[in-house]
Amino acid sequence: MQLQGVIKALLTLVTAVSCASATSGQEMIQSSAILVSSPDAKYEAFWVDLTTTQHSLPRRLIFVVDALSNELLFTHSTFQRRTGVVWNNSSTACAIFDAPDNANVYLWILTKEKSTSPTSWSVKQIDLEKMATQIVPDVFLEKTVRTGIEKVSWEGEETLDVQVLVNGRSLSIKASPRERGNGVR
Repeated sequence: MQLQGVIKALLTLVTAVSCASATSGQEMIQSSAILVSSPDAKYEAFWVDLTTTQHSLPRRLIFVVDALSNELLFTHSTFQRRTGVVWNNSSTACAIFDAPDNANVYLWILTKEKSTSPTSWSVKQIDLEKMATQIVPDVFLEKTVRTGIEKVSWEGEETLDVQVLVNGRSLSIKASPRERGNGVR
């Protein structure tokens, strides 16, 4: 009888030690998340901030998923700054912008391909600096260039209107996800 009690206690101890060792190295961190659903609610864009060290900027993960299949359509890792997502009305295109610091602004357009696959999406990065240079070449001759995004909106289903601030000068840049050139990569 005592042997069975010792065996049970030993098994309990082994189970507790294995559970503790399975989770060693893991730690809970502070995080927050923002969700922007497509108008048809079939797709979801997120950005999640993860505070990993006390005295540094949180890490930001930006991603887009198909809500039904949970398939990952886009991902980008950066630091916490200004991020936004704008869907077109038919949920066939999504603009994602990220401004991790005062000198770099990133803009991507995700476009649902006209194919049989419901999760076939293309991703294009828009070179806002190149497009702004074509509009006002003199602004980029200055020693320090600061770029920011003021507003992003869709004009219809195919044209993205981006209001950009370059060294205090407001510019309107039009981009189409299906066009080549003009800063679309």
